Amino acid sequence: MTVDDIPNAVVGLAASPLACEHLPSLKKQFAAASPLQRAAAIGAHPSARFAPYAGGLLRDAGSFRAAEQLCATGVLPIGQYLNQKQLEELLDAWETNDQCLFAPAMPKNAGLLFEATRHLLPTSLPAWQKFVGAAQEPSDERRAAYYSYPDLRRLVEAELEDQEPF
Repeated sequence: MTVDDIPNAVVGLAASPLACEHLPSLKKQFAAASPLQRAAAIGAHPSARFAPYAGGLLRDAGSFRAAEQLCATGVLPIGQYLNQKQLEELLDAWETNDQCLFAPAMPKNAGLLFEATRHLLPTSLPAWQKFVGAAQEPSDERRAAYYSYPDLRRLVEAELEDQEPF
């Protein structure tokens, strides 16, 4: 049996501390699963235990469609569980993978992730500013307007204004 033969529900058991304690191979099977299979398991069983895998999912995206699917099914469902370091790693992976940065659904997904990680504000603002800054420099001018993540930029700027003292 290969990793691809393991049902997503079984891989998703890696979210359970009790299951991992009694079945240590689950963590290994989850780590060996394909990015799409890991994302499906995460989406089916969102948990803080999966937060360390979020950045890796986007780093592994090999196409625009894969980036969108990995983000929608494996990253957004656990946004609320990310800590500051995990968010920074995730945004770095997103920023450095053109398949993520320029996938059509990703600007919208970035706004959804911003909302899901509001619990990290204001500490996370520098990471978001860095990400928006990188997105404003698209390599193809035809993509410049949409792929500069204007909606996310507005969210970040509004949050910055709210942080300023009166």
